[in-house]
Amino acid sequence: MRRAALGLVMLLGTAACAPGALSFDAGAGPDGTPERVHTIRGALLRGDGAAALARVAEKDAGSGDRLLRAMERGQVALYAGDLRKAAQYLDEAHWMLQGRATRSLTNGAAALVTSDKALPYQPGSTEQAMLHYYGARAWLAQGNVQEATVDIRRLSALLQRIHGTDDALPPELTASLHDVAAAFYASAGDAADADVAARLAARARGESVVADTSCAECGTVVVLAERGLVAQKASRGLSFAIADGDLAAISSKRNDPTSLESLAGAVDRAPRPVGCGWSRRAVCGWERRDITDGPFTVVNIAWPSLSAPRIASGPFRLSIGEHAVDVPLGVSVSEGVAEDFARGAPGRIARAVARTAVRQSLVEAGNEAMDKSREDKKNKDKWHAAGIAAWLAAGASTLSERADTRGWSLLPDELVVHRVQVPAGSYVVRRGGPDGAVYETVQVRRGGTTIVAVREWELYK
Repeated sequence: MRRAALGLVMLLGTAACAPGALSFDAGAGPDGTPERVHTIRGALLRGDGAAALARVAEKDAGSGDRLLRAMERGQVALYAGDLRKAAQYLDEAHWMLQGRATRSLTNGAAALVTSDKALPYQPGSTEQAMLHYYGARAWLAQGNVQEATVDIRRLSALLQRIHGTDDALPPELTASLHDVAAAFYASAGDAADADVAARLAARARGESVVADTSCAECGTVVVLAERGLVAQKASRGLSFAIADGDLAAISSKRNDPTSLESLAGAVDRAPRPVGCGWSRRAVCGWERRDITDGPFTVVNIAWPSLSAPRIASGPFRLSIGEHAVDVPLGVSVSEGVAEDFARGAPGRIARAVARTAVRQSLVEAGNEAMDKSREDKKNKDKWHAAGIAAWLAAGASTLSERADTRGWSLLPDELVVHRVQVPAGSYVVRRGGPDGAVYETVQVRRGGTTIVAVREWELYK
């Protein structure tokens, strides 16, 4: 009976993923992006904001997490021109984020027997910063500059709070977000805070602030350009059978190539976003063993990895009236996301090891219950049922292992903050030359600051 039940646990595990095989997320679009992201981007490119909003509102948006769904819905509503809903969703996301300062103990316990997807989604520093960025943009697009500065103050406070800590953003991204803050403060007429933000941006770059007084009759247009798609999370998985006597190697802290920690750690410690080729080389280092006798445990592990971002192909041009502007390459949002991802690696590894130990404990509990069913004739049926239940729980836990691939997948790969001075007046901002597609019409005031935000989806290598 024990052998049959252990075989059942083995079967449950291998049903999810064949031993030694990698599994990958399915449903990619024809351009390689996840199907859902491809559909939303396609709808926005053809100007169908309603279809984009409908897709992001579906139950798989945010993989069931309310906070992540609100973040994505706010961003898509902004792109679709539904500015009231954009501000509403993004503000809801801000307050939900505040409520997640303390994680639920119930969710934490569930993550030890199922997967990290049982945990409430916790955005990294980069996603938190972009939440405030989009909140400010949603209010600005409605013409409410004062409300926009509320989100900008939240952004500035976040950047100051994480400065010099392990959660800090890459210096280039930090500088650009301070530039964004400076532009919004200047647009609201808050010269003092604009100056402080400009100095913080210069500090992040290791530069000094130089006042621009080249045109007394001009105003400043700040172009905020978002380009490409951020690095996407994908699922990697591996199942194998291991003799119970070898289980210690799985949770070992030694640099053992057959340990779970070294396998998952090799993937998670990659300093740049990794592709599946790297993962295959890591798995090729796994030493598989044939289990011929004795009790064994099925180890089913899954981990997320970052795919390469969709990178913008190079500078692009826009025109402000008759003024041609070559918009340079910006800073990498994907790099910030990758650093946040790497910071979470130790926790992911620890939880994967803990889940393996929990599943092994369930198998051992089932073994003990079966032994007692043979020894305690009076309660034989009860012990037998308890043993079967423990084995089935171990198998169900093994089957529930899933990589946590949740993330704000619609963020841009690149953020550009570009300042242009033009004489005061009214201008039509177009993509490319004077005959290009219209972004918007702006009024530039003498000595004032006007913000123009554009989203470029299709400029990829």
